[in-house]
Amino acid sequence: MADSKMIMGLALCVLLACASDELRSGTTLLGSGTADLGQSQGDTMHLELIERMLASGRVYAVLAHLDALPVKDRDAPRAQWLRAEALRQMQDHATATQLYVSLMEGPYAGLAHRGLGLVASSQGQSDTALRHFEIARGLLPTDSRVRNDLGYACLLAGDIARARTELLTALELDPHAATVTANFLLFLHSIGDVRAATAWAERRSIPADQQEDVRKEAARIAAAWPSARAGARPQFPARFSDENESRLTE
Repeated sequence: MADSKMIMGLALCVLLACASDELRSGTTLLGSGTADLGQSQGDTMHLELIERMLASGRVYAVLAHLDALPVKDRDAPRAQWLRAEALRQMQDHATATQLYVSLMEGPYAGLAHRGLGLVASSQGQSDTALRHFEIARGLLPTDSRVRNDLGYACLLAGDIARARTELLTALELDPHAATVTANFLLFLHSIGDVRAATAWAERRSIPADQQEDVRKEAARIAAAWPSARAGARPQFPARFSDENESRLTE
């Protein structure tokens, strides 16, 4: 029995090492700062493996591993959050929402609000999504994904100055995140700063077809702003390329 436990532990370490290659160096896992009390080191390692699977999009594997946890660990907040995230990505929004709501009073409240915001956003409930992202930002101010989500929501709402602040914050917190990179390009095209958008795309080696998709999405977003519908020209902050050229060339 002792030998089998040792073998299982070694296998889990190997899996963790392999999974870590799928993540950016230095990336902090979403739930790493809120480990559940009363869990053994082996249980914690298993949850970290599951979290890495989630980050790499292996949602069915995530659910399988969560089901394999000891009964006492399946209802732990971290496990419940991982399940909610996997179900949301599988479009089971109803069940995911129930799990997020159950986590709103504990240490995973910030992540729960982020999840609820993503669910609301996917259902076209922009105002609800924005409220949840704002709460998540207050609880997790250094989480680049939360700041990125809020920045995108503000961009959709036409709050250009705030979108700019949130996206720049996300960019500085995690400079190499693909989603933040794409959303920042989207922001630049939305405000019509072609010079900065071109420089940013070149610096980050964004493929031409992706750039075209972003330009189309930016045009759709800008056309939907309240000021655009009213026939007025939106008031933008100072052009990014004029004020912070060094960010694009450093």
